[in-house]
Amino acid sequence: MVLYSAYIPLMNDFEVYYYGGSRVLQTGETGVNELYAARDGLPFTYPPFAALLFAGLALLPLGTSGLIFITTALVGAAVVAAWLARHYFGLRSWRTSFADWRFRTIALAGTGAILLLGPWRDTFDFGQINIILMGLILADFALYGKDRAGEIRWPAGLLIGLAAGIKLTPLAFGLYFLVRRDFKALGWMAAGFFGSIGLAWAVLPNASLTFWTKILPDTGRIGGPAYLDNLSVKGLLLHVGLPDSGLTSVLWLVLSLGLAALTALVIKWAVAADENFVAVSATAVLMLLISPVSWSHHWVWMAVALPSMAFAMHRVPSRTGKMRLYGWIIVTVSAVAFYLTPKYLAMMAGANEWGKDPQTQFQLAVTSLGVLCGVALLAYWAVAYSPSRRKPGFLQES
Repeated sequence: MVLYSAYIPLMNDFEVYYYGGSRVLQTGETGVNELYAARDGLPFTYPPFAALLFAGLALLPLGTSGLIFITTALVGAAVVAAWLARHYFGLRSWRTSFADWRFRTIALAGTGAILLLGPWRDTFDFGQINIILMGLILADFALYGKDRAGEIRWPAGLLIGLAAGIKLTPLAFGLYFLVRRDFKALGWMAAGFFGSIGLAWAVLPNASLTFWTKILPDTGRIGGPAYLDNLSVKGLLLHVGLPDSGLTSVLWLVLSLGLAALTALVIKWAVAADENFVAVSATAVLMLLISPVSWSHHWVWMAVALPSMAFAMHRVPSRTGKMRLYGWIIVTVSAVAFYLTPKYLAMMAGANEWGKDPQTQFQLAVTSLGVLCGVALLAYWAVAYSPSRRKPGFLQES
């Protein structure tokens, strides 16, 4: 996988990161302004703080940096799989975990399953940063909590704030801390985010002014939301035939607020049930659904969301009858949607090669199957962890 990803002539997104970092190293403040000007290839659309970090990549040759980048992502897949396996078996320490053959087997198989997910395959092809951002966020949550003395062992939210300084969408994780009324973590998250802005503004003031006043308001800078690869609520509305108008934007906003309210309930109830993986997964799914544009390769979080669905199916007391059936349907359809890609789904519906030009509205709508799966996951978690699940006969087969 490493050799394959290192030598294929793609990694277009990684080239953008490398370009941004090289502009900072080579020409400083004057040159970095050119990041946001038209150029041959994909444009640089990230905050200046990201360009500062990407400068570290540009210290090495492009091929070497790309190999390190891909290797880091591969290690990330193994760590996520191991973390999930440890949680599933309820193992208390890593030493105990590696001594358990069940853990080793599931962790190894899980790593392979993660790498085969469509969003992860595309991430390696494009050299996308989403796995790295996911790692920062999960690391923050892994350190979240108190030590034996009752003291907070990590400024929870700090890494998430820094991740948002690289790409704005992780700001959605503020909802998690808000629901838990952890205002200290919200403060650290804000410190990380605004600290990244302040640092970039101090080093690259002109570029910062350009980004926050001209680039960020340009919603079309990262591509058209109607493109078939956009797996977001707004993309779904456009895929089913609604015009890209103010009325559609209002509908998108209303639906996004509704999904945020639903996710808040999932977070509250899942945390109460000691299923933090589900709470984090729900927040990640919300982040992807409400973003104006969530390309299919942004959905790397399905590596955590699908196992979290398994936790819900097998650990909730009401896991019988219709509840179990609905869970298997959602898992199966989600696996189809995310092990394939929107382009392949369009092809299966009869579109042209690679699904680049869907011929009918139906073919275009089929590409949004992943969006419906995301909504279904939130709905299932809300029902599964609702306090009403303890009522006798709840969702049981008669």
